[in-house]
Amino acid sequence: MDDFLIKCYNIGNSSRKLNIKFGGFNMEQKYVYRGHLRKIQKWMLIIGIPLSVLFIILGIILGVVTGEYTFVGVGLFFGIYDLLLYKTYDRFTKAEFILDEEKITLKIKDVIKQEIKYADITKIDSKSIRYTGGWMLIYGQAKKPLRLMVTIKDIGLMIKHIKLKIDEIEMSHVYQEEKLIKFFKTAYYADQSWQRSSYFMPRYLLILLIQMVLAIALSIIKENRIVTYIFIAAILVLLFGFIYVEYFIYVKNIGKLSNETNWDIVPYDENLAKRRLKKVLQLGMTTTMIAVIISLFL
Repeated sequence: MDDFLIKCYNIGNSSRKLNIKFGGFNMEQKYVYRGHLRKIQKWMLIIGIPLSVLFIILGIILGVVTGEYTFVGVGLFFGIYDLLLYKTYDRFTKAEFILDEEKITLKIKDVIKQEIKYADITKIDSKSIRYTGGWMLIYGQAKKPLRLMVTIKDIGLMIKHIKLKIDEIEMSHVYQEEKLIKFFKTAYYADQSWQRSSYFMPRYLLILLIQMVLAIALSIIKENRIVTYIFIAAILVLLFGFIYVEYFIYVKNIGKLSNETNWDIVPYDENLAKRRLKKVLQLGMTTTMIAVIISLFL
């Protein structure tokens, strides 16, 4: 046990252990795409298929009455399209990236689709829109490169593992340090941002729905267009509050990381992030109540 150190890297709630040897490391890590893709795939069936069936039924009824069966065709088209799209999402929801001592493996439904040994890597290229999205391409002996996207859960940690392994076998010439670290920052930010969004967005959409209902109701009751503008202002306050937390706090923190960094992952306080977002939500509810009070006095 004296020949290695064990370090534990944390991103949000996830915790992975990596055995780091002096001069190298052993590992077997598994990574999957984020859970929201599985939710999207599930809702394709829950919403898409019933709507397609409804269109077909309405089309049959209209066809009997008018002799026009266009809606039947529309329903069939969307039903088939929905099923094909559902199957296409398997490449994300059933995918698993495995990093072991020698190679990177992509499995879909437990079937190996791509496999690249670290020693066979010829080039690593990355494309990213700063703190928004992007992907990394790993070229090996096969014609098709392995694509790693920021929608992979813990992608920042994954990139770091790959880089460490490549450096260990003295293959660092296959990537550009400056370009890779820019993608690493974007990927690391994405890891955090998805966690914050999964907490904030459902609550934001609920408040937004309440604001819209109140705006419509009070606009009808008061018969005054100013009510609409007041609630638009309330909606914007909530939206800009979230933007402030994301871009003026967390993007700024990531931006402070030097390009000469040793790739250490900066500790992330998820509880602090939630407290900040709770304040934004409270601000949204407060501005909504103020909008209601002002509208009632118009």
